[in-house]
Amino acid sequence: MHPLSFHSLLPFAISLVAFFSRNASAKAVFAHYMVCYRPALTLLYKSRSCCRAKDDRRLTLSQVGHADEDHIHTDIEDAVTMGLDGFSLNIGDPRQSFVRESLNAMFDYTRDNHPNFKLFISMDLWAAGDTKPKQSATDFLSLVKDYKGHGAYQLAGPDNLPFVTTFADGGLNNVTWNEWRDELDNKIFFIPDFDGTEGYYDSDPGWWAHWQNTVDGLASWESAWPFRAGYGGEYPGDVSPDETVLQGATNHSKPYMIRM
Repeated sequence: MHPLSFHSLLPFAISLVAFFSRNASAKAVFAHYMVCYRPALTLLYKSRSCCRAKDDRRLTLSQVGHADEDHIHTDIEDAVTMGLDGFSLNIGDPRQSFVRESLNAMFDYTRDNHPNFKLFISMDLWAAGDTKPKQSATDFLSLVKDYKGHGAYQLAGPDNLPFVTTFADGGLNNVTWNEWRDELDNKIFFIPDFDGTEGYYDSDPGWWAHWQNTVDGLASWESAWPFRAGYGGEYPGDVSPDETVLQGATNHSKPYMIRM
């Protein structure tokens, strides 16, 4: 990677995706890009702290920007110069007009200028739950449907399907999530952050019985943040909260995404 002074990007986090398909290299690094809450703001409604990756698996970095097109182009150019492989696009309220404006600018510019740089949607259900009226996974369906076939969208898994992730589970059960997948003809590669669900951090057999057929892999955030409420790393770079979950994912032949 190249050293870079980020004049247009605010602090970021890194996460790891266990594997992508032919469209990403063995250790592809993706920036978890915070699609702005309001187009005029540079600071975002929510920030992320730093995370740490493990093993031979893939990285994702997190950045903050606003919806100005020139700023977006600069962010992409900076990320490419740094040697990153793409952006994970964090979206908290899919109804906002700036979301599609930002995504259109990002996807088209990326496709036309950096065909090897890829983008994918991260549904921020923690932020969506604070909107009025409250948004849920179904409110993101139109975005996923509209962008998953774009030439700049990241494909993943053995069948090269559009990759989708989340921040939080939205308080939904496996039935609701399976119905959500059905709306997409089950043709996605889904690695959500469900670390708020009961039994997740213990990799409990009951957790796997409930969720195994819903997720294609797992993602966690808590090890990226200071220890609180019984979760999180006890020091920077502590990945011990992830180890049991990672082992459970491995035992069930699922990839694991860990923040850095």
